[in-house]
Amino acid sequence: MLRLNDSIIWERISLELIKGNILKTNLFVKADNTPQFERIILLNNNFSQDNIYYVMATSKTEWYEKYWEKMQYCCVWLDEGTVDLFSLKTVVNCREVPKLTKLDLFNRYVEGKLKFLGILPKEILKRIIETLITSKLIDDDIMKEII
Repeated sequence: MLRLNDSIIWERISLELIKGNILKTNLFVKADNTPQFERIILLNNNFSQDNIYYVMATSKTEWYEKYWEKMQYCCVWLDEGTVDLFSLKTVVNCREVPKLTKLDLFNRYVEGKLKFLGILPKEILKRIIETLITSKLIDDDIMKEII
């Protein structure tokens, strides 16, 4: 398989590092060793730093619905069809803001384990940021990078 020059790949990734961009990547491996792909939403205001902060979005809403009383204030709920990129009912978990490094994104892209899906509508991104601002679980240093 032909591999592009690393500088071309870095340029491609840099063009996609936009606040609100939705990426599909395998963050976890299931018990049977198959990758579990997740959709993540980029949050950084400035992508010149090495750390890329994100929240996860999932259409597997059963757990969140079961614990509705605890989860209703730390998640953004999107009804089916609210966003073209999420055809099913989706929950954006704002309880935590994990991070990846740019090098990790680069490696995932090269391995074919990363796909850029598109930009989240501004009004939905605003709801996510507002939910994060009210959270007492997010570290202040991370908040400075994303609000």
